[in-house]
Amino acid sequence: MSSIPELAVSQGSALPHLEGIPIAPEAPAPRLDCSPEEVAERRYLAILDPLLQEAWEQHSLETLVDCLAWTLARVVVGLDSAQVTGDLLRRLGNYTYRLSESKRAAAEAEEAKKAGRAPN
Repeated sequence: MSSIPELAVSQGSALPHLEGIPIAPEAPAPRLDCSPEEVAERRYLAILDPLLQEAWEQHSLETLVDCLAWTLARVVVGLDSAQVTGDLLRRLGNYTYRLSESKRAAAEAEEAKKAGRAPN
């Protein structure tokens, strides 16, 4: 998901713990300048984000996470490679770090704004 920083940011989301976290575009953008991988990525994110929203609203995040973990385990076993597991964990760590840093920077900028300082 190389395009995470370019995706839309939630405004007034019903997911308060996820406020400011990038979400998928409304629909896949079948543009001529998109690679098949980019089209697939946008399509998958457009499907997953409403599932996340629904899980939050129905207080069933644990079930969604369990289903996602089960699906990822099937991928790892299907590809039968320890490298797949390592890559999956590396990506999860990288995305978590990037999203956490983005959220922290936004909160820091908001705090500076409230204090009358220019954000860094």
